[in-house]
Amino acid sequence: MKKFTYYLILVLIFLGLSKSLAPIQQSIPYIQNEKVLPGMFTGSPLSLIVVDAFYTGLFIKTYYLKLLAFHAFKRSEIHVVRTNKKYWRAIQDDLGLAIFQRNEHANSENLTPLPPGSIFIGDPAFGTWETTPDGQKVWTFFNAYRRFPNELGWGNWRPNYEFYIKLKSHVDNELPFYGPHKEFGPEGIIRSTNWPEHISPGKYQKTTIREYSKKFYWLPSWSKSP
Repeated sequence: MKKFTYYLILVLIFLGLSKSLAPIQQSIPYIQNEKVLPGMFTGSPLSLIVVDAFYTGLFIKTYYLKLLAFHAFKRSEIHVVRTNKKYWRAIQDDLGLAIFQRNEHANSENLTPLPPGSIFIGDPAFGTWETTPDGQKVWTFFNAYRRFPNELGWGNWRPNYEFYIKLKSHVDNELPFYGPHKEFGPEGIIRSTNWPEHISPGKYQKTTIREYSKKFYWLPSWSKSP
């Protein structure tokens, strides 16, 4: 029994190492922290959104981020990158937020975590403020950009002028902004209910001994009578 346990442990170690050192994983781009994002992601306007954060491997873990590069004038792209444990842990609070945004029209680059598409709010090149019957000013995109709210995962939510003022204050002070009522971010209702299918987080599970063993050992469940 001890001998069998010994060999089983060796096999699991080998499989864990093989998975972590696989060539396909090593070919995935690596980012150390947010400072490399401006050089890695080109184009403007750009809103780089953290869609998911997950890891693979049992004994030696490899940490990943799934990012959506939302471009105003071309098709958006999904990128999966590797990172280190420290940055992976730090970015858990930024799930659902844009961690880098660039708008050459407004001559700005921003690494402050903010709601997706924040760079477009208040920019007269993309929309205008409209007054609702109750007297609120609400940001409305021009028809050419009417797809933005859906692709950014806003759903029916629209920023009002109060939101815009608070957003600007956080940008000026370089403070992450989750919305006045924390609509955005990992626990925000915007992320949990409105994100379209192509940017929804994958169903990745943190690997445990039990889950890992399921990939190699399988027993059929008892069939139920019709």
